[in-house]
Order: sequence, then structure tokens, then C-alpha cells
Amino acid sequence: RLGKYFEIGVSGLQEGGVTLDPMHGKTDRQMVGADLWLSPVRMIELNGHSFYNAATGGVPEHSCLLTIKPIKPLTISGLYNETRFKNYFTFSNIRSLFNPDNGGELKYYGGGVSWIVIIPVEVNVDYKHYDRFSTVITDSNGNSNRYGGEVRLTLLDKKFRSGIAYHRSEGPALFNSYHEARAYALFDSGKFIVSLDGISQIYKNQIYGKKQAYEVAGSTGYRVLPNLMISGDLSYGKNPQYSDDLRGLIRLTYNYDYTSKGAKK
Repeated sequence: RLGKYFEIGVSGLQEGGVTLDPMHGKTDRQMVGADLWLSPVRMIELNGHSFYNAATGGVPEHSCLLTIKPIKPLTISGLYNETRFKNYFTFSNIRSLFNPDNGGELKYYGGGVSWIVIIPVEVNVDYKHYDRFSTVITDSNGNSNRYGGEVRLTLLDKKFRSGIAYHRSEGPALFNSYHEARAYALFDSGKFIVSLDGISQIYKNQIYGKKQAYEVAGSTGYRVLPNLMISGDLSYGKNPQYSDDLRGLIRLTYNYDYTSKGAKK
């Protein structure tokens, strides 16, 4: 690390003792990676990381994000990501969840602009271009574009946050071409947390005889202790696969890492 301007990190993993890839004679898991953070001037920041799978001889992921803040209320960002699934999931022992034989890849790039019009109103616009190739699910292969915007509102010393958003997706498959609208609200007093989120998608063509999907989700939580919270979620929706989709969840969360100050010397 060099002051506030530059930081780089490298990592490596060697795991042996099991036969992970018998088809290619690889008995070890070998991964290396690098992370980069660069800020030559205060208004410019670059984040990136890259991984290499030495066992498969391929790259699982390249990713970078460039952020520029020419003036305080304005943020401009650009991103690029490249993922190769086979190099990610080759050593998965959960084949029902990950497909280690998928030789496909996903590339996407895009950018966005965020503008604080006047406190507490923020406007965001964004665009992403996707290039998808799969050797298993070929229906999604091809190029897709997603673009849209969002208006955010922050009140009560950032305890209340809400927003409305619209995005349009254009892709080669039926489920990749749709209009999406979303509205949400969140209140966090420190002790109590309440949120409500609604999202709807209208597809270009019918999928299983339906052109629309929507879901409404609400949640609430109470922080019993600084590091202990009890909360619950409830959601209801309809989509091309389910005529009714009702889900509920109750959770108790304990944060082992919570600390208010450093340890005594």
C-alpha cells in the first residue's frame, strides 16, 4: 500500500489430497488472484480484481470498476466484467447447484451516472450490455441490453430511504426482453427496521401463457442487543411458473464480529 494512492494484493491457494478433476489428471486445487485499488487524484478511483485457475489453465473472472467524481454531487462510473463458468465451478462438490461442465461465459460492460439534485433527492441512470454464451442453456445465448433509471429519497438523517425505478431489458430470449418497475421503502431507527418492496416485470412475449410477473415483499426486525436481531419476511407474487407464490421466513441473527471499540492493550 502506498499512502492514499495505490494498493495491491495477491493471494494463492493450494489444496491437495483429493481427485478433483480426474478427466484431466488434476489432483490439486490451485487458485491465484490479484486485487488492485488506484486513486491518483481524489476524484478518480479504480477497483479491479482477477483470478486464475491453475488446475484448469483458465481465468474464472476479470472485473474492474472506474469511478469519477468531477464535482461533489455527481458520480460517473464505468464497469467491465468477464466470467468463465467452467473455471469457477470445476471443483464444486454440489453438482445439483453448480454445473462444472458448463463451458459458457458471460461478459458485460456499462456505466452509470448518479446526481444529487438537491438533498435529499438523488437521480441515477445506468446502462449494461451483456454477451452471454452457454454450452448447456443455449436459449439465453446472444447479446442483451439493460438500461433505465431510479429516483431515490433519503430523509430523517438517513433513517428513511425510498425509491422508484424503471428498467428496460432487450435480449435474444423471451425471458430477457421485458419492462421492469420497482418501488421500495425502508425505515431503520436503530432498534426497529421495517421495509416494503414491490417489483413487476412485463415480458415482450408470453412465457408459459403469461406476460407478467410481480412480487411484493415486506420485512420487519427488532435489534434485541447491538449484535442480536430477530426479524421476519413475508412475500407474495405471481409469475409464469407459479400462479401463487407465498413465502415467509423468521430469523435470529447473531453477529460475532460486532465491537464498539478496539480491544484493550
